[in-house]
Formats: sequence, structure tokens, C-alpha cells
Amino acid sequence: MAIPLAQATVGPLSAAIGVRTTLLEAAVVILGCTVAMLAVRDVRALRIRTASPATSLVSAAA
Repeated sequence: MAIPLAQATVGPLSAAIGVRTTLLEAAVVILGCTVAMLAVRDVRALRIRTASPATSLVSAAA
């Protein structure tokens, strides 16, 4: 829902305040969302787990 809303508003917004200002404000919003996401401890603590032979998804008996 956010993408169509943004697409509908970015044209008139850039016409009103200028393309450069619109792009800079969009960058600030993206940066703010990224910082907010990284502020959550569970997101920062995510680790990549690699599959070991003992935890293989395919059973050896199959």
C-alpha cells in the first residue's frame, strides 16, 4: 500500500519543492528507517547459520 501512495505523491511533491529536495528528503526517510530497524536489538543480533551435515534438511534414511 505504501508504494502506490508514494508513487502518487512523489510527482506533485517534486513539482512543488523541486526534484533535488525531493530526492534528499527521500534519502533522509530511507536512512531514518534503516536506523530505526537497526535500533531493534533482535535485528542487530541476527547471525547467519550455515547448515552442518548433522542438521541437513535431507534425511540420511531417505
